[in-house]
Amino acid sequence: MSNSNYPPVVRGEGATESERHLQRLAEKSFLRLWSYPGVQRKSGPLYKELTDLLVVMGNHVLLFSDKQVAFDMVGPVEVAWARWHREAIMASVKQLRGAERLLFAPGTTLALDAKGTQPFPIAIPSRSAARVHRIAVAHGAAEACMKNSGGTGSFFISPDIGDSAKQPFVVGDVDPKGAFIHVLNDHSLEVVIKELDTLPDFLAYLEAREALIRGGRLAGVPGEEELLGAYLRNGTPEAHAFPRGKEGFSVFFPEGHWETWRTSPERAAREAADKVSYAWDGLLADFEQHLLDGTSIVRTHSSVADNEFALRVMATTTRTQRRALGERLIEILSRPCPPRRPWSAGLTQVTPAGGLPAPAFVIIGVPNKGKLEEEYRLDRQGLLRAYTMVALLLCPDAPGAFGIATEPIRPHGSASHDMCYIDRSDFDAAAEAEARRYRKDLHIFTEVAKTGGTVFEYPTEEATGISSAAPVANRPSGKDRNKPCVCGSGRKQKKCCG
Repeated sequence: MSNSNYPPVVRGEGATESERHLQRLAEKSFLRLWSYPGVQRKSGPLYKELTDLLVVMGNHVLLFSDKQVAFDMVGPVEVAWARWHREAIMASVKQLRGAERLLFAPGTTLALDAKGTQPFPIAIPSRSAARVHRIAVAHGAAEACMKNSGGTGSFFISPDIGDSAKQPFVVGDVDPKGAFIHVLNDHSLEVVIKELDTLPDFLAYLEAREALIRGGRLAGVPGEEELLGAYLRNGTPEAHAFPRGKEGFSVFFPEGHWETWRTSPERAAREAADKVSYAWDGLLADFEQHLLDGTSIVRTHSSVADNEFALRVMATTTRTQRRALGERLIEILSRPCPPRRPWSAGLTQVTPAGGLPAPAFVIIGVPNKGKLEEEYRLDRQGLLRAYTMVALLLCPDAPGAFGIATEPIRPHGSASHDMCYIDRSDFDAAAEAEARRYRKDLHIFTEVAKTGGTVFEYPTEEATGISSAAPVANRPSGKDRNKPCVCGSGRKQKKCCG
């Protein structure tokens, strides 16, 4: 079955249990092909660890530093926090700064193992093109936070706190003179990644979070989950966004956002509607596994990095887009082949409302009518290429077309799959003429009208819309900072949340 022309990718594991947990979360949401723990950088004759987890997908680079530091539950809390803050948070800041500098240094060589025998398989974007996201994951203080402050163990976020080492269980902009660094602890990381479980959805949150905190728009929020709740409850069908305060004011998010969101009918409706989307995840994981193992029957490229681009198109879909694609996949696999030809097919283009045009996705189901497996796969790949070209013809605004060929599910539950990607830049006049011939000769989509519509993230928003104004409190500035803090603590604003 295998016709491998490059060795499989042998991946490592995180060095500690917390790093392995981070690895598992990342691999489930961001997928194994783009997530690598313990990446090593060549330094002279040796290799040294660059960072605890490196995620690279296209121009997006996510650097994770994971620190497990015990919190002194016996001594003075201020002293214990200052020590923990230094060894968990600021040590991560230092590691992330160094990792980013070395990653983009001229001549950098990366490997997946300390001996340098497994090259890093994904292309690193240039420094000018890269969009870098830095995440410090600090473990060990959640229990102390719950004991001293109540709540879930998530830290209070107050960007104007100044030196957060002096204020137990409060974090701000930990390095305001450098590029922004997200600080999460073990509790908040898991909440965010499980709620936003595709890389596009997670990145959208990180970018909005950075703009809110670094842009001076946030006064404070009592925990990461409250911030996430405010984000998910606010926005439009086009995108989530954080609520804005009055002009010239930053905002304080009081408690209640997360619980309101967690128990809302919108969240329940979304979870129910999203179940079908995981069929798309399963297909993506199958392609990914064969690519990492080097076990695809036929490939047109000679390395993981070359093949990765096509699969990335499939992976850079949001959870809502995957819902529509999963529905179409299941439909193709379930319905009988039409009488005029021995296969079934569907064409889908799921463009977010107000977003840039999305790629076109073609799914064809082709049963094997008694051919040898390799002959069947070659014939099916030729048919898939034809369908993918016609998809570009029928979707003129699509930047590319991604084709998937599969077969009706076999009695034992497995099925083989093929993929094909054609970029719009490669679709010249000759290719367009070829696509028109395929459409005529093979009757590709000649009887199917292209339909469109909106897939709502929250099915209930067809009637109600997403909440556009989650509750916030405006933070006073200047002399008003002597007034009682908006969080309700009773202390002056300048002595509390800023």
